[in-house]
Amino acid sequence: MIYIDAGWYQKYWFSERPRPRRRSAAVAATRFAVVAAVLCGSAALIEHYHGKDMWQGYQQWEHE
Repeated sequence: MIYIDAGWYQKYWFSERPRPRRRSAAVAATRFAVVAAVLCGSAALIEHYHGKDMWQGYQQWEHE
């Protein structure tokens, strides 16, 4: 059986607005640092594993 609250409209529209939850600057800075570390780390791994043989597919005359 589905319960229907008869006073939902009054509760929803006429109740006090909930206070916004604000995050501290430390949380935002930590999140930015984690994203930057992941991006830099993945770029370093790609360069390490694929950077050595980067010119392997080109002919010798294309290096000039």
